[in-house]
Amino acid sequence: MNPTVSTTLQPDAPSSQQATVTVSVEVRNDSVARTVQPQGSLVHASQSIPLSFPAQTLAHGQTATASATVTVAEPALWSPRSPNLYTLSLAVGSESSFSARVGLRQLTWSRGLAYLNGQRLLLHGASIQEDARGHGDALTPADQDTLVSELRAIGANAVRSQHPLDPALLERLDAAGFLVWQGIGPVEGAGNWYSSTPRLLSEAEQQARTAAVAAELHPSIVVWNLVDEIAGNGRDSAEVQYVQSLTRWLHARDPGRMVAVDVWGDHPPVHAGALYSGVDAVAETDYTGWYDHPRDTLAQQRAMMSERLAAMHRTFPSKVLVISEFGAESNTLNPRGSPGSYGFQSGLLANHIAVYERDPNLSGMLIWDLRDYPLNPTFAGGSIHGVLPRLRLIEGINQKGLFTYGEAPKPAVGVVSRLFRALPAE
Repeated sequence: MNPTVSTTLQPDAPSSQQATVTVSVEVRNDSVARTVQPQGSLVHASQSIPLSFPAQTLAHGQTATASATVTVAEPALWSPRSPNLYTLSLAVGSESSFSARVGLRQLTWSRGLAYLNGQRLLLHGASIQEDARGHGDALTPADQDTLVSELRAIGANAVRSQHPLDPALLERLDAAGFLVWQGIGPVEGAGNWYSSTPRLLSEAEQQARTAAVAAELHPSIVVWNLVDEIAGNGRDSAEVQYVQSLTRWLHARDPGRMVAVDVWGDHPPVHAGALYSGVDAVAETDYTGWYDHPRDTLAQQRAMMSERLAAMHRTFPSKVLVISEFGAESNTLNPRGSPGSYGFQSGLLANHIAVYERDPNLSGMLIWDLRDYPLNPTFAGGSIHGVLPRLRLIEGINQKGLFTYGEAPKPAVGVVSRLFRALPAE
């Protein structure tokens, strides 16, 4: 059925009084030529709204889209503060039926700022990996619940994933009220792009479309992110074509969500090229104080972060802007307070958050990463050893997490929680 739900609030009273909701559904006739008419409903607590779709005459094998638009008085809107969900039920007679939990919410953006249900949106949270010790990416329901609990523990209202998330985890994020910056395209590594042949380019586009269609009912998803860590204006014309093609397709199919790309913060464009022309949001990594100048004073690091923000605003003056990654590795192997220690991580994160919260035109900050996670066995921290040759890290594990791989909170959890809880919930 591939249903979609879009919500429009009254411009003069966007918070609660009335919403116009359109539900669209694909209908396919596998029988002889006949008239097909879906029926449905939206239900929340004692509120039940019937959905009446127009009847359509379809030939054998023909597919058509049917839409129903209703006015919902005093809707129970979805937001991080109040993650209300409706039960959407659809059926074609007794032949076919569908049910899902959906949220009614309006996302808009203008002049570089984003709004949820008319309220200014400020994302603050962390990236996650679908990985649990002993289970890998075969997460159990308990593993998924733990990820949600860890996000709550840091005072987050948002989460970022480079890869499409499991539907069951998205359902938990819907119910818990977390905003999702959802990656749906290839994850190639900083500055890389390998889908440069016609076949690979087609497969990359299909991957992104399939992921978006599969997840588009989830109200938690506010952004479709197409590429991770672009360098400059893209590696080649194939990457530019991919972003432009997917942006047009997503804007046509799902105009109520932002389309974004992530930029490698060490190699941003000075002038935004064609790759960025249609996207709504741009995110940049900023590892000031870790890969970049870890021995500088806090004041010097703050100045560097502010300079990078200013350059970001100059390059992308009309885009919704977010810092997609910042942080530092930490464990108990390094001297207290030195790079690689828990104290250093806490101080660096607090320094970044202090700079970002003062920028009135920044729409989000997302720590890398919620929890330590395994990479390939030879991973030893990357280029940081060229700057800090005496740094001690555990091979095979990315230790930038706020929690250890064994799910124990690091001291940074308390620091980040205090700072994030002082920010607007949405």
